[in-house]
Amino acid sequence: MKRILLLFLSFLFIILSLNSLQLKDLEFYKKYYKKNLDFFVKANKKTYDLKNSYPEFFQPSKRSIIDFEKKGQDTIRVLVLKVEFLEDTTSLTTGNGKMDLRRSTDNIYVIDTIVNGSDTLIDTSVNIYYKPAHDSLYFHRQMEALRNYYLDDSRGKLYVDFEIYPKGLYDCYTVKHQMQYYGDTLNIVYGMFYLLRDALKEAEIAGGVDFSKFDAVIVFHAGSMWQTDYNGDSPFDLPAVYIQGASYIFGEPVTVGGKSFEDGIIYSETAIQDGGYAFIQGGLVHEFAHQLGIYDMYDTSNRRMGMGGWNLQGTGNWNLAGLVPPHQGGYNSTSRFNTKPNNDYSNWIHFNQTKTIYKDTTGLRIKFLGSDEDTSIKFYKIPLNSHEYFLVENRFAFSSKDTISNSIDSNGFRVWKDGVLVKINDYDMSLPCPIDSGGLAIYHVDETIIVNDSGYNMINAGPILGVDMEEADRVQDFELYYTDVVDWEKTFYGTYDDLFRSGGVSNKFTPKTYPNTDANNFGKTHIYIYDISSSDTVMTFSVLFDFRREGFPFTLKSAPDVNSPKILKKDGKNYIIVQTENGEIYAVDYEGKPLSGQGVVGTYNVNSYSYSTIAIGNVSDNYGEEISFTDYDGNIYLLRTDSLNSRGYFLPLKNSPQNIKGKILSSPVLYDVDRDSFDEVLVTGENMYLYLLDYDSTGFYKKDSTYLYSSSWSLPIVLDDKIVTLGFDGVLRFFDFDLNQLFYSKTEYPYPTTSSPIACDIDGDSSVEVIFVRGDGTFFIVSSLDGRIKSSKKLPFDNFYSSPVPIDYNGDGIFEIALIAQNNLYLLDLNGNIVNGFPKTFNDQIQSSPLSVDLDDDGVNEILVHTKNGLLVSFSNRAQSPGFPLSTGQYSNSTPLVCDLDNDSLVDIVACSDSTIMAYEIKSKLNEKNWSSLHYLNSNNRYFKYSSTKSSGDLLIVDDGNNYIYPNPTNGIAKLRFSTQAAKEFSFMIFDQSKTLKYSSPKYQAKIGINEMDLSLDFLSPGFYRLRLLLSDGERTVYRNFNFGVIR
Repeated sequence: MKRILLLFLSFLFIILSLNSLQLKDLEFYKKYYKKNLDFFVKANKKTYDLKNSYPEFFQPSKRSIIDFEKKGQDTIRVLVLKVEFLEDTTSLTTGNGKMDLRRSTDNIYVIDTIVNGSDTLIDTSVNIYYKPAHDSLYFHRQMEALRNYYLDDSRGKLYVDFEIYPKGLYDCYTVKHQMQYYGDTLNIVYGMFYLLRDALKEAEIAGGVDFSKFDAVIVFHAGSMWQTDYNGDSPFDLPAVYIQGASYIFGEPVTVGGKSFEDGIIYSETAIQDGGYAFIQGGLVHEFAHQLGIYDMYDTSNRRMGMGGWNLQGTGNWNLAGLVPPHQGGYNSTSRFNTKPNNDYSNWIHFNQTKTIYKDTTGLRIKFLGSDEDTSIKFYKIPLNSHEYFLVENRFAFSSKDTISNSIDSNGFRVWKDGVLVKINDYDMSLPCPIDSGGLAIYHVDETIIVNDSGYNMINAGPILGVDMEEADRVQDFELYYTDVVDWEKTFYGTYDDLFRSGGVSNKFTPKTYPNTDANNFGKTHIYIYDISSSDTVMTFSVLFDFRREGFPFTLKSAPDVNSPKILKKDGKNYIIVQTENGEIYAVDYEGKPLSGQGVVGTYNVNSYSYSTIAIGNVSDNYGEEISFTDYDGNIYLLRTDSLNSRGYFLPLKNSPQNIKGKILSSPVLYDVDRDSFDEVLVTGENMYLYLLDYDSTGFYKKDSTYLYSSSWSLPIVLDDKIVTLGFDGVLRFFDFDLNQLFYSKTEYPYPTTSSPIACDIDGDSSVEVIFVRGDGTFFIVSSLDGRIKSSKKLPFDNFYSSPVPIDYNGDGIFEIALIAQNNLYLLDLNGNIVNGFPKTFNDQIQSSPLSVDLDDDGVNEILVHTKNGLLVSFSNRAQSPGFPLSTGQYSNSTPLVCDLDNDSLVDIVACSDSTIMAYEIKSKLNEKNWSSLHYLNSNNRYFKYSSTKSSGDLLIVDDGNNYIYPNPTNGIAKLRFSTQAAKEFSFMIFDQSKTLKYSSPKYQAKIGINEMDLSLDFLSPGFYRLRLLLSDGERTVYRNFNFGVIR
């Protein structure tokens, strides 16, 4: 028994000793790599320079060489050509133009009889400095290594078949030039294409090659690679790269044997020179990735690293001196194998699937990337907004412990054949972390940047990276510009502390950490990735979406453009309903669950476009609520919502749609005009008519119309006794319910007005005013009693589509008006004066409209704006609302919806950005004085039935921060601004410093509230002056002095 135990312990000792030795060998490779890092940094920078200089020739392939519809494994067939040059004696290239058939004089194996201090064990390991002859067997082993890498990295889905020509062990094709002809530094790109062409032509001349069966070509040539010319003494060596674009160089593809080639890989027999020892396995699989359509993850503009050794397409091709390339990792592992010559996402094959997290989840388990288990989840996707997401993977430098064999070619951990490493148990052992260690790698992926910048293979070349590895050590080394790099190991290779893990620098990634979870437009996402476990082959973590509603973002087939969401109540639930520009109607509940199928409940204007926000009301007496919308071709639709047809679509009512024989860019308004308890539909058109439509037993029909004297994109407003329209000409027209014109406003102007008016009692006089902003940027308040202009203000910028809304911004009971002109948010008082602190300026012109909503539960509404670049921004009279701005996506013209989706009395915000719906819940209660959607009511009637409190008080001048002259000093043109509660008239005098009267004004009528008056001061010389303001209510007089300066 004791003997058996001793044998077992000896056996166990052997296992542990051999495993320890394997790890020692691998750590030696890593130490060599780090010690000689400068050699590889310089080699990498040369590649970056080359691709940056000629980006059009180094783009990944757009050809389809993978059958992504094929079940199981797909095969790619590669033609491998061995090529020599005419012999030379020049020092401008490495070697003499012929393959190096010399073997090392030392042994391929190293025999070690002292293992862990014991001479009882004998270990045989590979001598990594051994150089085999570069014959056909050598290149076969290199291609075998490439095949094994992609079998492993693709989870067995991709098999690389290859044939090497010419067939003889030592035979090569000889091109008709010396190497320096092809490597001429002044024509380096042409030289590589010439070599590709000449190699193929030599193979065609020699015969015996069936070119038609090959998908790709690799040319192995004599000599060393240009990148590893560390000393710069062989500048005519050839770069080892994938090239594409033969038709650009030659005017047509290279055609041999009836097969045309546009692209190929040019690769050297070795990378060893100038005292540097580099292997070609890593670079070869890196360039072959481009043949598959995979983009670089490093900064191809050669300003920053972009991505280090965590990714093959970063600097991973140099990991362990190129001996062991890591897995693609991150974005490339999940979605970057291009299978068609275009950017259609549906044509990309996925070698690894992702699981998307849409709700708060704890204890998510994630297997390490190198695991052979296909059923385990290796990638989690956490959406930020319409186009950004975090991609989470477990990177672990795994080492095999499943064998005790020390046979060179079968030890289970690595397989050497004829002096070439052809296979390794897990390629991620070359990662920057120690062996048997790892953690979570988190990438910030921006699909918009990827689509926009992939054309020239520059995904990580812009100011914001398309795939940004969030480095847990709080220093974003991969984003540093080269001039700012202090530690090249951290920047070029990476460190263990880049990974998130318990026991590391950070075990969480939140809005409060550095880096944080903000979106690329600096909007808040409020995503928490936390409770990350310690390093292991299976790790756990949790995700929290603060603010974000569960189930969102919800993806649409196309973007809504200016169309904005509404709430549809059906079967006791609230549904978000919105129409896209292409005519799909979506209905989605508060958890992001579609009402039908993929969410589409109607596609009715497939041959046109729609710029219509849905109106909801009760038009017929049979079907409950109906929805109405328009399209650009002049169709007005009416659909029932009580049931769905077999396709899951809402059913049209009889005779829907109705066509007006003209274009429509406005939305319908529903209102019971004829007092029959059912709504009618009102629509304005570009054909200069207002239409009134109704529904009866015969179906949907046009009931009446009236001429508007101008095209109109603006929605009509229905008051208690009038209908108001606004035309391109900037004129308000008032009609009775029989569509007889009563009067109109004298606000005509030739610049087209495209926004919609609002109606409310803005001044608290118990009569309704109609408020709008004309196309040229002039703001008007017009009486609904007679069309008289009560106040106006010319703003510096014009206005397009965005419409004004009322808001009690400071909580005093008096409404101001928020409106947008180009890229400026204005807040105007009832006299048309700009409120202090405004305008607020954005980067881009905005077409969405502002909203009025209480976002911080203080009882006072904030202004909510959805910017063109996908930010929900709030503006408060006090402080910034907590948690804002929120990021919804990349691009939006759609106005958000403020509502209560789940009937909990809290504010929900629904926003459409790009082709997605986002939904958030804010810890604030809804109040009844919100302006909650683009057109206010579900019916789209923009009549706000709340009145301002009548201004009260007896102060002749109010010290509310509105008493000043601006600009001050002035060059002669200025404005006098003051605030009053009771003054009826005012005048002023101007004195110089010697108290000499320089000007005395006549008396002017004062308005309650803020008053502004233009001052023309050109008659004053440069200097300091005092303006004395006199205000009077007929019985009292008050004076206020204003000091100002004049400059020229």
